[in-house]
Amino acid sequence: MRKNAWLLLGAACVVLLFCGRLTAAPSEDVVLPGTGVRLRLPRDMVARPLQPPLIRAIRKSDNAKVFEPGEWWRFKQTAGVWSGPSGQIRIGELMLKNLDSGEMATESELEKRYANPETEAGWTDEELARWMELYFDAKVKSSAPWEGGTRGTGGTVWQLVPRNAGSPFEAYLLEPPGAPDRRIAVQAAPALREVLETLTFIPPERDMTARQLRTGGILGNRRLKVSPEYQASRVRVLDTIRNYRDWWYLETDYYIFVSNQEDKRGMLRVRRDLEKAREIFEEYFPLEIELSAVSVIRIFNTREEYVTYMGGNMEWSGGVWSPMHRELVLSPVAGNAPEKVQAAMIKLVAYHEGFHQYLYYAADGADAALWFNEGTAQYFEGLEFKGTRPGVTLESDEAKKLKQAVVSGPVDLKELTAMDRQMFYGKNRDRNYALAHALMHYLFKGAPLEEKTAQYSAIPFRYYKALLRERDGAAATAAAFQGVDMDQLSRDFTAFWKNDRAVRRSLRYTPKLEKAR
Repeated sequence: MRKNAWLLLGAACVVLLFCGRLTAAPSEDVVLPGTGVRLRLPRDMVARPLQPPLIRAIRKSDNAKVFEPGEWWRFKQTAGVWSGPSGQIRIGELMLKNLDSGEMATESELEKRYANPETEAGWTDEELARWMELYFDAKVKSSAPWEGGTRGTGGTVWQLVPRNAGSPFEAYLLEPPGAPDRRIAVQAAPALREVLETLTFIPPERDMTARQLRTGGILGNRRLKVSPEYQASRVRVLDTIRNYRDWWYLETDYYIFVSNQEDKRGMLRVRRDLEKAREIFEEYFPLEIELSAVSVIRIFNTREEYVTYMGGNMEWSGGVWSPMHRELVLSPVAGNAPEKVQAAMIKLVAYHEGFHQYLYYAADGADAALWFNEGTAQYFEGLEFKGTRPGVTLESDEAKKLKQAVVSGPVDLKELTAMDRQMFYGKNRDRNYALAHALMHYLFKGAPLEEKTAQYSAIPFRYYKALLRERDGAAATAAAFQGVDMDQLSRDFTAFWKNDRAVRRSLRYTPKLEKAR
């Protein structure tokens, strides 16, 4: 992740479901098509961030990513959460069997474990009470019939007491007319109970949980090796937008884009350049494992939505790869923005953050050392696709900045390559970034040009191989630099950046990847 000031396009870690402001007037309906619900919400209600399940551990027996069942169970059955000055409203649907085990499992295993079998008996009163307790993390105090809805909608109002500290509250379990086996759960603040009077039911769109944008999609050009968990991750992404008509998705060979952006031209450019960049990433660092999750790109329609989604501490950014979100999240990309502005955004986001995302999945989530991860991401900001063969360039101003970082003080590459997050992103953050970039440029494009330093060119590839094998950034660093005199490397590295002729020569050089590996 790189902190850079740049023009935000389109004007300019918890994973969230949707965070846009509802723009519908008070007299207009809000429709949740995947759940089959229509209701009216006050204009000042905002869709609240919702956290999908996070990977909680790696199972030793098969290296599978596992989830906490309760988080996954609640996420799969939540249709939406909104909040505003009047309080909060939450809507869910009974779709899965009640939790029966706290054992963590993969998404596909959880799908099988909690699939709700269609039975004539339906839900018993005891099962419904248990579901309410599990979903709302509360204890049922009492229940009573409720018939206050429109068009004959009835159900049950439940009095619940939070398991943790908190005041008792009411939640409603509504029964859609003509569908006795369906139940819709609604928790509304006292001031929002009138919203229940507007709630009606429509046929749910079960077969099309999200709107697909077919223009600009690319599928079938590349066969990827994927694990059984890959499809489950795709379904989870689509679940986050299944009840929002303004959102759509687009699939390519490598990515799934989810967006509510009205101007799709900028998004299509990001799609094109990300696809091309990813092929270069794979040329340098070939994919050697089955992918366990789809690569997600989320693009917002407004700057406000992006900032709300990412949180105030990320307000400086225009796009970022977030392992916690498992998404590359972008601020609006304006298709009519000047070419120079769009190109700057592509470098800082599609190429830089795109490499972080690629490495995360190529290394199966292993935590890469920052000298390698950030240095290589900045190296790939120089990707260019002019002519018949793509290459990586370094603009003269950027080369001067890197040289200045090198000559501004003593260089200790042993210290740089051992830095943890606190040190790398600390008070010398800017210089550390520049030195990591300068190091990767040297290893890829500078060292190979001199016979006495050519052996250094294998270091990045040794690191990648060791990261796949060791799954530990520090251990991979040790393996990559095994047998290398770090003091001599620091001297050779410094001498290179002080030699303007050598730097200019390196700019024209294209790494011979097969030979280096």
